[in-house]
Amino acid sequence: MKIILSFLLVVVAVLAAIIPLFTHPLLYSIGYAVNDVQVENKFEVTREVTKFFSGGELTSFSEVERVHLEEVRSVYTTGRIILAALLLFIILNIKKKFLFSSLRQTSVFIFVLAGVLFVLGLNWSWFFTQFHQVLFSSQWMFSFDTLSIQLWGGNFFVVGAILAWLQLVQIGFVCIGIESISRQ
Repeated sequence: MKIILSFLLVVVAVLAAIIPLFTHPLLYSIGYAVNDVQVENKFEVTREVTKFFSGGELTSFSEVERVHLEEVRSVYTTGRIILAALLLFIILNIKKKFLFSSLRQTSVFIFVLAGVLFVLGLNWSWFFTQFHQVLFSSQWMFSFDTLSIQLWGGNFFVVGAILAWLQLVQIGFVCIGIESISRQ
């Protein structure tokens, strides 16, 4: 049971590291700076996209870009539902003492996963392609003149992946800290 709980907690950690990130203005500010994005209304479009993930409409993108972003929203929404369901399950069904005793094993799993993701990230182009081929059925490769590529081309998603990876590692350390404190 401890291994199952640890696995569920790792899924929670991964989703908790990724989901808030891609609607946070910090990612867009850093990503735009790294890529030297020259789109004049980039922050207005960013607000439109982050609102879109919560049910808003997209007006700034072409039809093919909107179809892909609708798939992205579906994946994002599914991730939020899974995160909420797992948290609810853990809160309602797991005793606090058992939860705390599982955190060390959870942190080990998180660090192993972080290591695997680090290695996969060394070949970012391959990883990004595989990720998109698994999760999306619509067109996800766009020409350089599309708004999507102008905003999120280059290293934008590399920056996002690095920030998510750092958050995941941080969650691993928090698990170790909470487990250590709970034993005292």
